[in-house]
Amino acid sequence: MRDEMDVKVQSFEALFGTEIHCVVPIFQRPYVWNEEEQWDPLWEDIEQTATEYLEHLQESDGNETAAANRTRRHFMGAIVLQQEQTPIGQPKQVQVIDGQQRLTTIQLLLNAASEVYTSRGYPEHSEDLDSLVKNRRASGPTRFKLRPGADDQAAFESAMSNDWSTGEHRGSPVVDCHRYFKQTIDNWIGTGEHEYTAGARAHALFVSLYGLLKLAVIELSERDDPYVIFETLNARGTPLTPGNLVKNYILQVAGRDIGADEHDEFYQRLWKPLEADYWRKEARTGALIRSQLDAFLQYWLVSTVLKDVRFESVFPVFKEHAEHLLERGRSIRSIAEEVNQAADIYKSWSEYPTHNPREIFFRRGRMCGLGGMSPLLLYIDTRPQSVLGEEQKLTMFACIESYLVRRALCRAITAGLNRISVEAMRRLNGEKPTYWPDVLSQHFAGLRGSLRWPTDAELTDSLQARPVSGRVGRGRLRMVLSAIEEHHRNTMTFVPDSTFSTEGLSIEHIMPRRWQEHWPIDYSSQETVDHRDKMVDTLGNLTLVNSALNSSISNGTWSQKRTAIADNSTLYMNREVCAHETWNEATIGHRGEALVEQIIEIWPRPRGST
Repeated sequence: MRDEMDVKVQSFEALFGTEIHCVVPIFQRPYVWNEEEQWDPLWEDIEQTATEYLEHLQESDGNETAAANRTRRHFMGAIVLQQEQTPIGQPKQVQVIDGQQRLTTIQLLLNAASEVYTSRGYPEHSEDLDSLVKNRRASGPTRFKLRPGADDQAAFESAMSNDWSTGEHRGSPVVDCHRYFKQTIDNWIGTGEHEYTAGARAHALFVSLYGLLKLAVIELSERDDPYVIFETLNARGTPLTPGNLVKNYILQVAGRDIGADEHDEFYQRLWKPLEADYWRKEARTGALIRSQLDAFLQYWLVSTVLKDVRFESVFPVFKEHAEHLLERGRSIRSIAEEVNQAADIYKSWSEYPTHNPREIFFRRGRMCGLGGMSPLLLYIDTRPQSVLGEEQKLTMFACIESYLVRRALCRAITAGLNRISVEAMRRLNGEKPTYWPDVLSQHFAGLRGSLRWPTDAELTDSLQARPVSGRVGRGRLRMVLSAIEEHHRNTMTFVPDSTFSTEGLSIEHIMPRRWQEHWPIDYSSQETVDHRDKMVDTLGNLTLVNSALNSSISNGTWSQKRTAIADNSTLYMNREVCAHETWNEATIGHRGEALVEQIIEIWPRPRGST
């Protein structure tokens, strides 16, 4: 028996590869994670890791060890476990003191992946992943590696057993999570959206899930008081952040160079504004979560030195840059003023009024990985209006938006955006600002491989020929449908009476996923049934409503649903939907074509580019 707290960074294989049974205590809250805020960002990080592994595997001529060693490990956060007394011959039993939402999601993810591998004919990968969710020498409640809280146990067992036939747990976040990852993984492996085969993607995903994703596992002994441990972890030994270090450096140099009488004025005007609540809020980019101040300092530094700067190198690079400027005659005041002015611009990106062109750009862009482009945005937006006018800036923003949205809709990975930002800034750096919009557009159009700007044909194939629901995140789909509605209103001859707001809008499948009861079809043809199942999740079958429909209406007849959509929507896109007397696969296909045409118009590529 251990007497001390044990802290390890472990892979899923290391943590779950032994016989272990993690129990969520009864006082823990039920499972509440959802697609938009947790599952979709998590999947993007996993997808990025798998794709990076594939790229390194290609570069190393198939050497799997070299590829794995060169692939960055993805850190998924921390969990706190407390060991309990375990009967001899039973799996090691631990209580989940903290991180139960994360742990539940991981177990559902691993089980969903195992089921996909079984259905796609990769039995070895399926068995290896299955060993991470089930204790093979146990039965009853301990057969799974995790036992959720009482409210989620039945739904968890249903999801992990792939038994949803009764629909008893439909709507449970646990079941929805399992279904999300199963559908998303199956689509990613099989759709062929990248230059790698389905087999290569399946293997890369397995390697990522088995060994490249990491957890910080804090394991307490039976004697440890978890509340004392929390106090120790949260209140002591907190490392200094880049923001702390930059502040200390600037104020130290200022105290040396400008004199005591000006020092307080210097601090109050040039640094204290960066201690406001906004700058302490969390900023998330991929797997990295830090304060807004730390995120800004990294972005600003990249836009200033024109090279990639890793987060852990922000302060050393800043200090080197500042000392170089000081040696060349710049004052610490001018350096602090430059940081302060750029910070004002960065903060303004979240403060534009609704429907302002900049508000629309940042709202849409944030759904598609705009954070990775922040250095480039700062490089553009910190140019004075006398050097680069607002119209030119908005033209460049539109180019960036088209690049990001098209890639998001084609499920291209977000890895490499920092590198693209650096390359674009270097390209712009040698040109007159007057030419910047054209130079940036040409730069993006010239990118190839996994960094390419998807063509109209690629966009059409991704959105029209393939299911999008479950493959493209709900937040992004809602953004795209909202953009179509905005575009439709802006091109109308007469300005609509009602103001369009994106707040509170819900995505609705026009033909429901549970179509079997009220939407008859020839069940004797499995091909016909499969075609309908596929069409239900395509773009042409999705719309927005102002308030979600109740399940009986949502799954009811077309006549009922058409009335409900009309009554629950002020959107102009639904006037065309409700004008149809019937709604079937042909209608969905025609509407999908029309929506893709509008998407291509909203987010164009340069004419003549390939």
